[in-house]
Amino acid sequence: QKRGICGKIKAQFLTPRWESIVLQTTHPSVYGAETPSPPHVLMMTPVFNDWPSLTVLLEKLDLELAAHGISADILAVDDGSSIPPIGSLNPAKLTAIHNISVLRLKRNLGHQRAITIGLAYAEANLKADVVVVMDSDGEDTPIDVIRLIHTCASTNYQKIIFARRSQ
Repeated sequence: QKRGICGKIKAQFLTPRWESIVLQTTHPSVYGAETPSPPHVLMMTPVFNDWPSLTVLLEKLDLELAAHGISADILAVDDGSSIPPIGSLNPAKLTAIHNISVLRLKRNLGHQRAITIGLAYAEANLKADVVVVMDSDGEDTPIDVIRLIHTCASTNYQKIIFARRSQ
């Protein structure tokens, strides 16, 4: 299964049916003034009713990103969940994650379509040098995100990289 995408992505779809919620953290960048400008990272994950798992992932991801001097924004694609996300997401506790956006789809379209719509939304509405797509259910680990970002940087962001997991 394909689990991570890094690079600039262009996607299109016919009928956008979403609303967007943005939660913004108030933390300063983890980068010092003397550090060269890092890439703007966007983490995207589809979610269907499993907001507690996303909360755990964001906390672990925030620790890894901060430990490696990387900051990121999050785009959670709510694939028609019946459970609202806002109560379970607390961006105030995060340091390396600066913004959390929730793209709410009107109905459940499935994992792959949610990713496609999320990528199209990100291309049209968000600024990012690197886009990493990962599941929020705990199968993908935050350290894998760091590896993908470093691999992208080593190729000057010219390649799309898929992390494959053996099953």
